[in-house]
Amino acid sequence: MDTLHLEKLRQEAALGGKEEVMRYHEAVVGSQNDVRDAVNTTLSLNISIDGSFHFETPADVPEHLLEVIKSVKFDSVNDELMQRACKMINLKTLEVFGCEEVTDLGLQGLSRLSQLESLSLLRASNATDESVEVISHLKALKKLELFAWEKISDQALAFLSSLPDLEELRIGYCTGLNGVGIGHLKLSPNIKLLDLTFADIDEQVLEGLLKQNSNIKYLSLELCEEINDACLEAIVKFSELEELYLGVVNERITTEGINALKDLKTLKEVRLYPGRSDSLSRVIALKQAYVQLQREIHSRK
Repeated sequence: MDTLHLEKLRQEAALGGKEEVMRYHEAVVGSQNDVRDAVNTTLSLNISIDGSFHFETPADVPEHLLEVIKSVKFDSVNDELMQRACKMINLKTLEVFGCEEVTDLGLQGLSRLSQLESLSLLRASNATDESVEVISHLKALKKLELFAWEKISDQALAFLSSLPDLEELRIGYCTGLNGVGIGHLKLSPNIKLLDLTFADIDEQVLEGLLKQNSNIKYLSLELCEEINDACLEAIVKFSELEELYLGVVNERITTEGINALKDLKTLKEVRLYPGRSDSLSRVIALKQAYVQLQREIHSRK
């Protein structure tokens, strides 16, 4: 295949979707003199259900696709592999399941991914606020997940306020964050989803969060050990909230708190469950209150 035709296919792949990428990839592989000896040019590519390309690591991405693929998932990275991933300058979606071996050094290259709209980096336990500051310059971001970034502090939350189009933020299991910082968190006016799983949350934090982000529609407070009835009463003031996820509720939440949620007229879904160690009488009372709340919600539809 001639060079001009390959370049045309490359341009179509850069502008198109997975079909155009596959067509270009097949053409490049087919042009190899000896495909068996070619490095990273296997014809088969794994594609996830959502249309993203899926590789074990960035080392498995064929060289000719680095600047073509727009959506990709990796199982794991280290600093060197992350730097290779950051050569994929046309990415709009990047998801990495295992970031335990990556540090701030490897994440510096994220600044090159100016078109990123969705970024999910899980278990980056060695990354610090420095990396969050780099991410804060990705102004096209709409979805951000920093799951189990144990070393980031409240300063990281301040950086996130500079993302103008952010719609979804997941910062569960970021154990270095405290309630004071979360209470002062000011996000984009477009924010709709906030996941604070295993965060240090009480009613004062929720009141502060409400003042800055009253338009949240989905809120997850799973495994937040300080959640109590007063917190649920504070949540009622989130006047646009549609979905609330509490997971297994602790002994601080009673039927009184669950009943208070009836006053939140925008609520469409609540998920909560009694604890395994709860007494039978408490389980029955919680389930009765939950059923009544569900009936109230469904009666509005």
